[in-house]
Amino acid sequence: MSMTENDHDTLLVDNIAFVSAAAACARYDENFQTIPNRDVVYIPAALRREALAIASLEGAGARKENLARLLGKRELTNVERGTRIALDIYDALKLVVSLGTDLPDRQKIIEIFEVSDASFGRVRRPEFLWSIENDALWLQGELIEVAEKNDPWAWMEVIRTIFNSGRFSSTAIRMALLMAPICLAKAFDCKSPILGTAEGVRRQNDEVRESSTSAINWASVFTGAVADGVRIETGLIKEIAPGRATIAALCPIGRSTSSIGRAIDYMLGMPVFSMKTLAEALKVTDRGAKDIVDKLLDADLLEIEGGVKQNRLFICRRAL
Repeated sequence: MSMTENDHDTLLVDNIAFVSAAAACARYDENFQTIPNRDVVYIPAALRREALAIASLEGAGARKENLARLLGKRELTNVERGTRIALDIYDALKLVVSLGTDLPDRQKIIEIFEVSDASFGRVRRPEFLWSIENDALWLQGELIEVAEKNDPWAWMEVIRTIFNSGRFSSTAIRMALLMAPICLAKAFDCKSPILGTAEGVRRQNDEVRESSTSAINWASVFTGAVADGVRIETGLIKEIAPGRATIAALCPIGRSTSSIGRAIDYMLGMPVFSMKTLAEALKVTDRGAKDIVDKLLDADLLEIEGGVKQNRLFICRRAL
């Protein structure tokens, strides 16, 4: 049977969207490799953005400042449910990114789900455990099958399969987006997991959900969302160096310049922190952390939140 004019148009749109997504992921991967100290200055911020977008898609909205605050001091109480869920998803994304481009096995999939679902604790409940273990085995099989095909289109389709599966106690969309960074890296032969998809999907939520019922529509709509979200992340990567230079220019020059530089890097990734977390991150004494904070306060780079000294948080809004 010969192709109709509509078939040709659909194929053209699909190919354009796919090529656009491939190019966006390749540019992201290239820029990602150039980030100095990326585990500190970039990944925490990128994971916060991705976690907030996924939580939003589940109807658990959270403000970026609240998530940053909870990451800066995890023992905080009186935290909104949406922020707790975003924190769980952030922790699960850390596990995903730690894999690089390796596929998770069944046990790792269970761990990723368990961490992302910590606020609900379904893995620890007997009535859910068997189902989740079965879903993890199913997902492992899907990923292995696609890897054997070595077909970029198949990686997009496996994300749709997870998205529509209804598995993992009705958190299938979350799991699809948690698997997306590795699936996209595999699809486009990238060296690192690709972040940004969740934000692209969030911005086109209705269109992506509607397209998920059709492989053809998904091929154009979802890949378009991938391209948009990944481009945003690439733009943010390019802002790291000038942002760092701007903050550094405001800091006094002196004997602690090296420590201040490490503190700036830390703030870019974790813009809300306590004296204790700063000292642990920079591997300095409490006195050393206080000296650094005092200099940043003198440069008007920090705001203080909390009256009691032991409970104070410091916020760098230029990095937030």
